[in-house]
Amino acid sequence: MPDWSRIYLGARPSLSADGTRFAFEWNDRVWIAPSTGGVAQVVATDGSARASWPVLSPDATRVAFLSDRDGTNRPYCVELSTGRLDRLSPHAEQTHPWMFAPDGRSVLATVLRDHADTAHARRVARLPVPGPAREEVLFDAWADQPALAPDGARLLFVRGGERDLYRKYRMARPAAAGEIWLYDLSSKVFTPVVRKSTLSRAPVWAPDGKGFYYVSGEGGTANIRHRDLVTGAERTVTDFADDGVLQPTLSADGRVMVLRRGFDFWRLDPTAATPAPRRLVLRPDPGWTPPAATRHRRYTVARNPDGGEHVAFYGEGDDIAFTAGGRLFAMDAATRESVEIDGGSLAMAAWCAFAPDGSALYYMLDYGDATDVWVARRADPKRSWSENRSFRKTCLLHDGAYRTGLSLSPDGGRLAWLDAADRLVFADTNAQHAVRGPDRRAKPSFAWSPNGQWLAAALMDDDSQYDIWIVSTRGARAPYNVSRHFLWDGEPAWSPDGKVLAWSGRRDEGLTAELLYVFLDNTEGRGKPRIDFDGLHERVRRVKTRAHRPFFNKDSRTIAFDAVTQTSKVRIPDRLAPVRLTARRGTAFRWGTAKDAGRLLWRVDGLPAHFERTLAVDVRPVFVLPDYHELLLRSAWRRIRDRFYDKSFHGADWPAMKEKYLPAFRHATSYSVLQRLTASLLGELDASHLGLLDTETARKEWHPNGTLEKWHPVVAHLGLRFDPAHRGPDWKVCDVLPGGPADLARCGIHPGDLVTEVDGAKTDGDQDPAQVLSGPADRKVSFTFGHPGEPATNAVRVKSISWSAARDLQDARRVRAARKRVHAASLDRIGYVFVPRMNLESFRKFENEVFSEGYGRDALIVDIRGNSGGFTADRMLDILCARSHSYMVPRHGGRGHQMSYTVHPVWTKPLAVICDGRCSSNSEIFAHAVKTLRRGVVVGQTTGGRVIGTNNRPLLDFGDLRDAEIGWFLPDGTDMEGHGVVPDIPVDITPADEVRGSDPQLDAAIMVLSRQIAEQKENKSK
Repeated sequence: MPDWSRIYLGARPSLSADGTRFAFEWNDRVWIAPSTGGVAQVVATDGSARASWPVLSPDATRVAFLSDRDGTNRPYCVELSTGRLDRLSPHAEQTHPWMFAPDGRSVLATVLRDHADTAHARRVARLPVPGPAREEVLFDAWADQPALAPDGARLLFVRGGERDLYRKYRMARPAAAGEIWLYDLSSKVFTPVVRKSTLSRAPVWAPDGKGFYYVSGEGGTANIRHRDLVTGAERTVTDFADDGVLQPTLSADGRVMVLRRGFDFWRLDPTAATPAPRRLVLRPDPGWTPPAATRHRRYTVARNPDGGEHVAFYGEGDDIAFTAGGRLFAMDAATRESVEIDGGSLAMAAWCAFAPDGSALYYMLDYGDATDVWVARRADPKRSWSENRSFRKTCLLHDGAYRTGLSLSPDGGRLAWLDAADRLVFADTNAQHAVRGPDRRAKPSFAWSPNGQWLAAALMDDDSQYDIWIVSTRGARAPYNVSRHFLWDGEPAWSPDGKVLAWSGRRDEGLTAELLYVFLDNTEGRGKPRIDFDGLHERVRRVKTRAHRPFFNKDSRTIAFDAVTQTSKVRIPDRLAPVRLTARRGTAFRWGTAKDAGRLLWRVDGLPAHFERTLAVDVRPVFVLPDYHELLLRSAWRRIRDRFYDKSFHGADWPAMKEKYLPAFRHATSYSVLQRLTASLLGELDASHLGLLDTETARKEWHPNGTLEKWHPVVAHLGLRFDPAHRGPDWKVCDVLPGGPADLARCGIHPGDLVTEVDGAKTDGDQDPAQVLSGPADRKVSFTFGHPGEPATNAVRVKSISWSAARDLQDARRVRAARKRVHAASLDRIGYVFVPRMNLESFRKFENEVFSEGYGRDALIVDIRGNSGGFTADRMLDILCARSHSYMVPRHGGRGHQMSYTVHPVWTKPLAVICDGRCSSNSEIFAHAVKTLRRGVVVGQTTGGRVIGTNNRPLLDFGDLRDAEIGWFLPDGTDMEGHGVVPDIPVDITPADEVRGSDPQLDAAIMVLSRQIAEQKENKSK
């Protein structure tokens, strides 16, 4: 059996030159261990702050690393013998150290600064050691994973590909593979050395400088290969067949290589005829104190770790049940005393409901991969629920299946829940005699008829559209779609008299929901409660007011609802002007039977409430961390089991994955290890989009000092870029960003001018400007400048911007330059539109620019390079794929189309789309569609093949799990995941093109459209 007290899931090994020791990251600290295994010592870096990305100096006396000691990750260097700590760069922007230069005087890093192309603005830079002197960007082109040759004169780096270290790449995906390039620092010549359809990354130089090692995905598993730079010949160094390798590091003599594989580091001699990799067993220093196995928490709201809020009321609301921290509690409304009923670290209680007579409390226990249905009864029925100290608990359903959304009918006769596929299931109160509802996904917000014979639910069709359906709980008749609208409907509510159904729904293009209702019989509710299904959907009425989560008063005609800023009410059918009910907003359960309006029973701000009076919650569960980590694994594993779009899991043996990862999750010693474990688990699927996303809840709960930082320093940007080659006094301006602070100030500053002071401090060209400009975000900064040869007398005060905003300004300038280039090269016959995202903001701009750029022109270029996706592809296609069914000719005008008749402008003339390997998701769907519909020509590089429909849902309190439950397919059945768009005209962009400012892809699009324009003109003349 593996010893889980060892160090596992360490990251980023970095060997000393002699190969005897290596640094690595583990448990948010930097460690150094013998390369043969044994005891690892933690490096005293900076107290309790997180440390990561370690790089060991060649002589093993210093370690460069990242630390968030001031609230944001910045690079530092620590002297191991003295503990002296130097900051290598003042920048708060992304900086990742990769290696020390062979002479130990600088660190090679990738940096994110204010270069153009936000999607890939990463550059390679030297950071002087000890710093913080001005950094040197080696060339102005995107690059990653740099490796400097032993002679310091050449550089290997990676372009393109995925950055997901833990994903297994079984399929050949050119855009996801990555390319390895060589850069000669003296001649400034770029040479491609590895360009394959399989994974290529992490180059490491061989000591002689004549070749290098790298991680290759050939054969379906990541392994080490050696490549000769002269002949191009390659040889296999490792031949693992399952878990691949990552992050190799090599000694100066080339005889010792350390890498990560699976959960551990491995060592091998890559020069041996038959390398024999050996797993390293590492143990933390005996003085290291492992984290406690329990965690004490306090909950002052009725909320589970996954964000679920489950509250139940009995009678007038004096007895309350709620879940908090995965435990089920009963509380007395008067005394606020609580008693724990069930739940724990490995079985989270959820979805509670009282029987109408208060004799029983139904609930679920969620084990992550399965959910049981339980019922609790008081040991002493004569006492209230909160006065009891023991309960008779019975498991009603235990079958290993997952279910959620437990609900009890108002008459107490039927249970309902959702199965693992979100399908409705009905059963008796003993959870037996189950009846399955319609084969449609449902939302867990049901509305029962008072007699429990019917249930209204929001059900989804195959087009992902939700409508309100009425479902028989005993299968007495076929489900009935009562809302029948192509926009969203949800949040149903059934009146207490059983005669009216209300819900929220969208009826306009906007995202605002309105109130809808229908009398269920055709007598306006004057007769006995019954449902007249004949023409029921035609009787639906609309109240044009913003409304969410409607609920009925006991009179069954007053409907209250969340009006966004307050809770309002209307009375149907005649008093439809909203009247404020209360400033509070919440989720209602029911009105009590008393006449007092204060007996509205609902949940407000995560607390049970009687109208405007919330009832405080204060419970303090103890979490057993190994169990809780296991619950994390089971929950993530089940989400994939039940929701991943490919039932074959892309070839992964998914049942085996739970057993493989379970012990590692249980013994994880930090959140960072859990993050890597989750990434590795998801990486087994070889799929895009998956991941555990950081959230504010996760940062507060799990990150070291996550709740302490109220703000952190950033580097202000003035809308000026300074000449890095300038030395001596002052900063020399090389660039004024249009639309930036300095430009908007209209102060007359120009390239070549000298900034002499910033906030009263003298400037120095040998100093990195970021060192002076570091401070709070969005602050005002004063600076003085002058023209060359003149005194600096111009004083300016501007509000600074972020570096991200500066990159956006760079992108805007790049787009303007591209548009100008297109107009000039085409003699103003071709328009140019850039679409950076597939979101509403970009679509609205696209909608306007299609008309403005296309006006009077004969063709259009749509540039989607770097577009990471969204949801607006179909809207764009509505504009570009409209068919001409007729034309009009006014008496005093030419042939045209009545544009005001269309919802959007239309473009029917020639079209070219430019894409690249950075395109993913919805932008790829758009490019695929242009090819499939033969609407235009696609130019550029094959796209990433990253197309899956995803949802982000809380994974307990560890973050949001992005799971991929929708596959996207071409008409011929081709899965877009793993199959990127292959351009009609393939054109690459090299690093040299970027440095020169060339754009051969844009040039190719201009050429092909110019040819089409000429051909159309020639055809018309015949």
